[in-house]
Amino acid sequence: PYNQKFAFESTLDGRVWRAPNWDWLLDAFKTMGLERIQLGLGLNTLRDQALDIAVRHGFTEATPAEDIALMHSELSEALEDIRAGKKLNEVWYEDRQPLPKPCGVPSEIADVVIRALHFCGKHNIDLESAVTEKMRFNNSRPFKHGKQF
Repeated sequence: PYNQKFAFESTLDGRVWRAPNWDWLLDAFKTMGLERIQLGLGLNTLRDQALDIAVRHGFTEATPAEDIALMHSELSEALEDIRAGKKLNEVWYEDRQPLPKPCGVPSEIADVVIRALHFCGKHNIDLESAVTEKMRFNNSRPFKHGKQF
């Protein structure tokens, strides 16, 4: 029997989608024109990649307010999955070409992060510095910031 562990496995429409390694996933990204995506990079590199992908796909005209609203819409989609009873870590796939579309709370949260990265790229925000500075400040605050909840 075939007992290889898969880095990626999901059931879609009764079919099991499997990838034996991350190289397979990266090859799939290449078929989508995403060959510049790399894993394990800093926030500013991911910011630059998110901006590059968005620009290449025509997402250039939104105002800052519209970009913020789009981030909020992704959070709303995550909330709708929770309200529908989906598990917080549940991912399922819609049959799309050339790749199945990931769905669920994790995918919607990923969309929030991607939209935030795109926003920071559009507006030349040094996200690594901003996150580091904010985390340092948050760590200095009292328990629950001195509030009850």
